[in-house]
Amino acid sequence: MRDRLRDLLPRLVLAPSFALILFFVYGFNLWTLLLSFTNSKAFTNFNFIGWSNYQKLWTWTFQSDPPSNWYTAIVNMGLFGGLYVIFCLALGLLLAIFLDQKIRGEGILRPLYLYPLALSFIVTGTAWVTGADKVDHHVVDLVCGRDFTPDGVIDVAEVREGDASPDGHGTLVAARGIEIGHIFQLGRKFADVFGLDALGPDGKPVRITMGSYGIGVSRLVAVIAEQSHDALGLVWPREVAPADVHVVVAGKDESIHEGGAQLASSLSEAGLSVLLDDRTATPGVKFADAELIGVPTIVVVGRGLKNGVVEVKDRVSGERVEVAVDEAVAHLTALVR
Repeated sequence: MRDRLRDLLPRLVLAPSFALILFFVYGFNLWTLLLSFTNSKAFTNFNFIGWSNYQKLWTWTFQSDPPSNWYTAIVNMGLFGGLYVIFCLALGLLLAIFLDQKIRGEGILRPLYLYPLALSFIVTGTAWVTGADKVDHHVVDLVCGRDFTPDGVIDVAEVREGDASPDGHGTLVAARGIEIGHIFQLGRKFADVFGLDALGPDGKPVRITMGSYGIGVSRLVAVIAEQSHDALGLVWPREVAPADVHVVVAGKDESIHEGGAQLASSLSEAGLSVLLDDRTATPGVKFADAELIGVPTIVVVGRGLKNGVVEVKDRVSGERVEVAVDEAVAHLTALVR
């Protein structure tokens, strides 16, 4: 940082100095022009450079009556005077950069010298900040073509949403993701510690090169929940669902409870994984929980049992069908498998 400030110091000093000179050289002419806008006695024929102008301005200012509208004079002077000061500062800065670069023998255009910006390409004339082969030291303004010649260039850029895709089709989209698997290239770090060898094709010991991989099961659950759900709850894909069938007993009658338990037992004997909800909670609570848990197939054992039917609901589509109790096991087995 100290080197950078010391490098910029000549320009920081020269710029306001040039601006001050420009302001005083042309300043009286500016006030002459502004005053001419605010008073009828102001001068109409004057040169922008000349001692006569300064004399007229001095005489008018101290020996004549003030303008008829001082408010207008102040506004005009403030507005144009401020713009003029900015103009002098900008022009002074350009002159300072030009003179400083000519003194340094760097040429006229070195846009990266004053501003620490990064270019996408290393080309002749661009300046860079690099290491200095010394701890806590850097080289500032290392100019390509003057101070070094690169051995090669690799295109590296920060990818941002909206950038053109590498294959030229469309643009890139940024989205959040979850790491569900990983691979570690361990090399021979641990194999060397433990002296881990194996016999090669020639029967001689060969040091093993190690690697490992893993899949996060709990992360997979989070990914499935994120990708497969609706407003009511989870919608498990059948391949990874916690159960094949969710049996909901909807009723207080003892026969309904017995029927639900019997159906769950028969489905389990048929090789299906069954979740039985025989709580004393209201049917509404049980239905809401069944939707929330998201087992692919929900079977409701309720008032229809006295007519010999149960209701089978598809969690994904919401489709409901009534199936005879005697055919329920075969129907559900075929549906699951």
